[in-house]
Amino acid sequence: DMNDNAPYFLPENKTFVIIPELVVPNQQVASVQARDNDSGNNGAILFSILQVDFIAKDGATTPFQGYFRVTTSLEADMFIGNIELVTNLDSTLQGTYQVTVQAQDKPSVGPAQEAKITLNLFTVDQSYRVRLQFSMNKEEVGANMEKIIAVLTQATRTTVYVVSIQDIESTARAR
Repeated sequence: DMNDNAPYFLPENKTFVIIPELVVPNQQVASVQARDNDSGNNGAILFSILQVDFIAKDGATTPFQGYFRVTTSLEADMFIGNIELVTNLDSTLQGTYQVTVQAQDKPSVGPAQEAKITLNLFTVDQSYRVRLQFSMNKEEVGANMEKIIAVLTQATRTTVYVVSIQDIESTARAR
């Protein structure tokens, strides 16, 4: 068996938005998916983060080290790289983190092959938080959380985080 195929990323049609005040270390903020048509170790993929640049609203670019990490997992025949936050982000910085991720195969013999992709993670402040009101109680909302997040993720094409679920007073509900 030869390592004659390079890994390739699957098309990503999501937009990743980060609200720095809400995202805590070890929380996933983005993901990538890749495959390699080789078999065995030649087709196994390991993800790594090559570079992170922050692009401010004024266009200034600053390299950032150590803010993100990627973990590799396998689901069916697809490798998934989950990008997680390592440390708190500076909530005063508004702009885009450009995260360059590498997918590299692990051949038994010979040199490894790789592919790269750059993700844009947009940061926004808390004013972009959305409050949703449901006509069911807190427990029912909590029980349906997976469905609610799936629908919101599909509608917004972003990663959705639920900060809290609260009952509203009956007078506010009546209004």
